[in-house]
Amino acid sequence: MSKVTPETSPRRNLGRPKSEEKRQQILEAARDLFLEHGYEVTSVDSIASRAGVSKATVYSHFDGKTGLVEAVIKQRSKGLTEHFSGQMERSDDVRADLVGFSVGLSKAVLPRENRPWDRLVIAESHRHPELAQTLFKVGPTLVLERLTACLKTHCEAGRLEIGDIEAAAEQFIGMTLGFEFVRSLMASQTRRSDAYWKLRAESAADLFLSRYGKAAQSGRPRGARS
Repeated sequence: MSKVTPETSPRRNLGRPKSEEKRQQILEAARDLFLEHGYEVTSVDSIASRAGVSKATVYSHFDGKTGLVEAVIKQRSKGLTEHFSGQMERSDDVRADLVGFSVGLSKAVLPRENRPWDRLVIAESHRHPELAQTLFKVGPTLVLERLTACLKTHCEAGRLEIGDIEAAAEQFIGMTLGFEFVRSLMASQTRRSDAYWKLRAESAADLFLSRYGKAAQSGRPRGARS
């Protein structure tokens, strides 16, 4: 009969999943407490208690409360970028890419359940500007970069003619989110159907293409700015 040692014990192989499970417990506890009480009031002790772990365990996974809130924000924003970005540079159909981007962004950003985090970051931004900076970096900045890259690909393929590609990307994001974001942030917004998001996306794409599409460029008077 072979002797079981620490190296051969089955328990040793369970260490990493257990550690990841605790990390997720801590993140969920931090997220809930930040939303319930705000960043300033929430303590590492309260997060540890809610997660059912020791304070030392929290610090073994995260560099204090700032590291925790950054991790929670990044986790939330990761789903945003993954939601719509995978398809963006594989098509030769500009309109389809724009519609897909717009629908994905709308459904990821605009639902009312996302607003508590936005309100939290806005409320804390004057005391802790790093929170807003982190959210902007891992959310809007990445979205803008992905769309800019997509538009650049279409320009290089001769499907679009755009002078300032990043500015055009900002314009399309603005058309996508528009007043819907203001409504969802400040008022009670009703839930929207998939058909509603698609109709808005198609309208925004058609308006964008009327300005930057090659067909629109061919009808522009000589000397007009692109």
